[in-house]
Amino acid sequence: MVEHSGATERVNRGFLFELNSNAQRKQNVTIKVPRNAIPDSTSIEVSAVGDLMGSIVGNLQQLIRLPTGCGEQTMVNFVPNLMVLRYLGRLRQLTPDVEMTATKNLAVGYQRLLYYRHENGAFSAFGLSIKQSSTWLTAYVARSLKQATPYIQVDEHVLQTALAYLASVQSGNGGYEENGDIFEQFDDGGISLTAFVTLAMLENVEAHAEYRNNINKALDFIVRGLDTSSNLHAMAIGTYVLSRANHNAKAAFLQRLDSMATNADGRKWWNKTAPATEQQSPWYNTTRSVNIEISAYAALTLLENNLVGDALPVLNWLMDQRNVFGGFVASQDTVVGLQALLMFAERFSSQGNNVQIGFHYGEGAETILNVNSENSLALQSVELPSNIKNVSVSATGRGLALAQVSYRYNTNVTSAWPRFVLDPTVNRNSHADYLHLSACASFVSVPGDAERSNMAVMEVYLPSGFVVDTDTLPTLESSERIKKVETQQRDTKVIIYFDYLDRREVCPTLHAYKTVKVTKHRPVPVVMYDYYDNARRARQFYRAPKSNICDLCEHANCGDFCEKAEKRESRRPDDYTAIAGRNSANNQATIAMLLMAIAILLQLHC
Repeated sequence: MVEHSGATERVNRGFLFELNSNAQRKQNVTIKVPRNAIPDSTSIEVSAVGDLMGSIVGNLQQLIRLPTGCGEQTMVNFVPNLMVLRYLGRLRQLTPDVEMTATKNLAVGYQRLLYYRHENGAFSAFGLSIKQSSTWLTAYVARSLKQATPYIQVDEHVLQTALAYLASVQSGNGGYEENGDIFEQFDDGGISLTAFVTLAMLENVEAHAEYRNNINKALDFIVRGLDTSSNLHAMAIGTYVLSRANHNAKAAFLQRLDSMATNADGRKWWNKTAPATEQQSPWYNTTRSVNIEISAYAALTLLENNLVGDALPVLNWLMDQRNVFGGFVASQDTVVGLQALLMFAERFSSQGNNVQIGFHYGEGAETILNVNSENSLALQSVELPSNIKNVSVSATGRGLALAQVSYRYNTNVTSAWPRFVLDPTVNRNSHADYLHLSACASFVSVPGDAERSNMAVMEVYLPSGFVVDTDTLPTLESSERIKKVETQQRDTKVIIYFDYLDRREVCPTLHAYKTVKVTKHRPVPVVMYDYYDNARRARQFYRAPKSNICDLCEHANCGDFCEKAEKRESRRPDDYTAIAGRNSANNQATIAMLLMAIAILLQLHC
C-alpha cells in the first residue's frame, strides 16, 4: 500500500434502509475532494451489510480513529466487545470464534482498567499518577463491569468499593460531585454527571438494594434541574435516566426534548448551538461528537419508551455520522451511539433479509451487493474508481440493510478556522540525522465559549526514516498540563495528552533520530484537537532537517563529491551556532565592502 504525504481526511456516508415491502429507496452522494488534495491520494469504497453488528464485529479494535490512552478511552475497546456478546447472544448468532475473541478482549480490558483504580475503590483517567479520583469514570466502570459479569470473572470487591465511593460523593441535594479532573465540561449544574452516575446505580441496584435511596435522591435532583434547564446534553441524558427508572416525569421531559430537535430530509438530530463567532467555521458544520452523543441519548429515550417509529429518523441521522469502521468520532459518542443502534437492531431481526444494494456511478457503471439472512453479518466492500464525482445508492427488496460510501484523500494544507495556536519549530541544532522539534500550542477562546478546552490531544507525525527517542519521553510527561505521552506506528508518531489547554502556551519538545536513510522529505503534520469537541482543532506542517541524495549512499559508491559533502555535514549539532556566527561575520564584511564601493562611485560621479 502506497503511503501518501500530508494528512489523511476521511468522509463516510451511511444509509439505513428499512424496507417493509418490495419497495425501493434511493440516496445520492457527492464525492467532495478539494482541488488541493495530493494527486493520486484519493480512494473510494462502497460497502453493505445486513446487520448493524456486522460492521462492528470485524473492527472491535479500531472503532474510532482517535487514540485511546486514558481510562475513559480504554472503555471504547471494552464496551463494544460487551455489546457484541450481548446482542449476538440474544439473537443466537454468536459463533465460537467471535465469542472467544470478544471474551478475551473483555478479560484483557478488565485487567487494564484495574491500572486506573485507586485504593479507595474509585478510578481516574490516568491511574495513580493523578491523586484525585474521578466520579464520572468510576460510574462508567461500575456500570460496564456489572454488565460484563455474565462473560468474565469480575471481583465483587471492585464493584462494591466503586459504588461505595459514588455514594460518598453524593451531596445532600441528591446531586453528585466531581473531585477529579473534568475532561469534558457540560456547564449544566451537575445534571449530566448525576444522571450518568444514576445509570451505574440503576445497573447495580438489584444486587445492591442499599443504594436505592441514593437513586431516588438523584432522580429528584435531575427533575428539579431539568425544570429550569435548556441544556441539550442535560435534557437528553436526564430524560433517558428518568425513562430507565420509569419516573412519572419522563413524558413531560420527553416532549420538551423532542421540541428541541432539528428535522431535515427525513432525519432528526439535536444540534448544540455554536458560538456566534464560530457560525462560519467548517468544523461546526460537520459531525460533532457532542451532537452524536446528545442525539444517541435521545434515540435511547425514544426506544426505552417503545417509540420505535419516532426513533427511526434519529437512527438514520446517526447512521450517517459513523466512520468507515462502524464507530463515531470519540469514545463516549461511539459507545452511546452504538448502544442506540443496537437497541434498535434488536427490534428488527435480519433473518428475513433479502435486499439488493446498488451503487451507480460514472457512465452507467454499477456495483450490486446482495444482503440476505445467510450473509447478514458479513461486511461486503468494493473499491470504486478514484475519479468519480457522484454515487447513487439504491435499495430494493425486503428487510434491513446498511449501505456506506466512504472516501479519503490526503492534503498538506493547514486546517481552516483553528481553535488552537499551533507552531511546530525545527530547532537549529537539528541536522540530517537528528531532529529537535518544539511544538508550541495554546487554546483560542472566543466570545460565548469556554476559556479553556476539554482534554486536548496533540499528534506529532515524524518525517520518513525518523523515530522518536523514547528515553526522553518520561521527562516530557512531567511537564505542566501533560498527563501522558505514548507512541504509535513503531515510534514514528507521538501522542501527547493534556488535561486541558488555555491561552497560556505550552511547548513540548521531542528528539528523534534517523534510522532509515531517506531524502527529499515532504511536509509532515502536527495535529491538535479537543478530544470531546472535534470542532476545536488545528493542523500545521513542518519539514525535516535538510538532507540530499548523498545521505542515501556510502562513500565508496558515491564518489569524491559526496565524500566531501559528508565531511561538511558531519559537524556536531553544537557547531551550528558557531557556523551561523561565522556566516554572519562574513556577511557583515561583504556589506562593508559594498558600501565603500558605492561611496567611491558617488565621489567619481560628482
